[in-house]
Amino acid sequence: MRAYRLSADGRPAWGSQGVPLSDPAATGHDFSSFGQLDDGRLRAVWVHEQGASSAVLDVYLAELTLAGERLVPPAGLPLSTQPRQQLLSGFAYDAERRVGLALYADSPDAFTTDLGAWDMAATLYEPSP
Repeated sequence: MRAYRLSADGRPAWGSQGVPLSDPAATGHDFSSFGQLDDGRLRAVWVHEQGASSAVLDVYLAELTLAGERLVPPAGLPLSTQPRQQLLSGFAYDAERRVGLALYADSPDAFTTDLGAWDMAATLYEPSP
């Protein structure tokens, strides 16, 4: 997953390949993303499926400056990596309080199909200054 910034004339401001948000070498794929731009920073939150046929779904966050500088680890900051499934429901960031909240459905194990067994969970995110 990548982020791109276009200049006023429509040219890529962060290079033709943009800035990787997730690890391009990781197996699996990324989906269900949310983005927010405020406080001079871009925050993106997404679900990463580990491996092509894995039932393990994790929630990650990337944070960039408006210049395209990464402020979290290259593969993204893990918000929830429990050994089960997490499906991202939303993300909000309060720039005044400098805190973010990721909401996700959380399964009791990696292979459940019983939706009644799922709970809602949240991770509070406080970025570095």
